[in-house]
Amino acid sequence: MRHRLLSLRDEGGPLAALSEREIDALAAGAEEVRCAAGELLMRAGEQGDDACLVLEGRLSATQTDENGDTRVLNEIGPGEFAGETELVVGGTR
Repeated sequence: MRHRLLSLRDEGGPLAALSEREIDALAAGAEEVRCAAGELLMRAGEQGDDACLVLEGRLSATQTDENGDTRVLNEIGPGEFAGETELVVGGTR
């Protein structure tokens, strides 16, 4: 996974401002998570104490209303983060 992080930094991606030491620390603390299609990764109201970098596939951020209707708010693809806002500023999703 470290190579993917370095590649994103080199391309001016979301990790471009990080130092080599910070990249190493991020990579050391990272854990690979695999999700099946339709599997829930994060839920509104949960503490935002982690974030995910999508390596392969796509994630959909959805919202379900009081009638049970679900709409897609955003799609997150390779090289994009999910959950980073709550991780940085604190609080819940």
